[in-house]
Amino acid sequence: MAMGTTASTPATLETDKKQLLERFAEEEAAFSETRLAQQTLERCQLLLEQAKAFYERALKSTQRDAQSDTALASTFDSGTVEVQPHSLLVRARLQLYRSQFNYGWALVQQPQPTGRELVREGIQLLQRLASELERDEHANDENLATECYYFAAYGLYRLGEWSEARNMLRILVSRRDGSSQQRRQASAFLAIVDDRIRRDGWIGLGVATALFGVAGAAVVGGILAMQKLGNRDASATDATKARRGSAVASRREASQGPS
Repeated sequence: MAMGTTASTPATLETDKKQLLERFAEEEAAFSETRLAQQTLERCQLLLEQAKAFYERALKSTQRDAQSDTALASTFDSGTVEVQPHSLLVRARLQLYRSQFNYGWALVQQPQPTGRELVREGIQLLQRLASELERDEHANDENLATECYYFAAYGLYRLGEWSEARNMLRILVSRRDGSSQQRRQASAFLAIVDDRIRRDGWIGLGVATALFGVAGAAVVGGILAMQKLGNRDASATDATKARRGSAVASRREASQGPS
C-alpha cells in the first residue's frame, strides 16, 4: 500500500541519521566476529533450503490438484468455474521469499574485507528478489520488497559504492512504498550517503589542490633554476667572448708593430 510522504524537519532528519548510524555501528560490531557471522549465514541458508523443499512439495501438490480442477471444469460451462491458485502454494512461495530475504540480509552483513564477494552476492540476490516480488501479484508484501531494496543499498554502502547506493535509495524514496518508518529510514539513509559523497568530494578536491600546488611549485622552481642556469651560461659566454676579443686585439697590435 503506497502512502504519502511523511514530512521531516531538519532536526528530525538529523536525529534519524544519528540513530541509523548508531544502528549501522552496532551491526558492524555484531558481525565483526567471523564465527558469529558464519553461523548466522549457515542458519539462514539451512532455512532457505527447507523453504525450497516445502515449495517444491506444494508445487507438485498444486499441479495434481490443477489436473483435477481442469477435469472438473470441463464438465461445466467454462465461465462458471474459476480455478484459484492453490493456497498452499501461495503460502509456500511467501515463505520462500522471506527465507531468500533472510539469506540475502545475512550475506550483506558479512565482515569486511574477507566477505566482499558474499556481500555482493547478497546485493544481487536482494535485487532479484525485489523484482520478483513486484511481478508476483499474489505476493502482496510490498514491505518486503522495500526491505530488499533498502538492504541492497546497505550492501553497496558497505562496499563503498556510494553512487550506486544513492541511486537505489533515491528510487526507493520516490516510490513512497512501505511503512512510514521505512520511508523515514530510507530518507535518513539517503542523507547519510549524500553527506559521505560530499565529504569524499571535498577531500578529493583538497588532495587534488594540494597535489597541484606541489606540482606547480616544482614547475616554477624548475623554471627559475633554468633561468639562473641560463643567466650563468650567458655570463660565461660573454666573458669568454670578451677574453677572445682582447686576445685578437693584442695579436693584431703585435703584428702591426710600432709605427
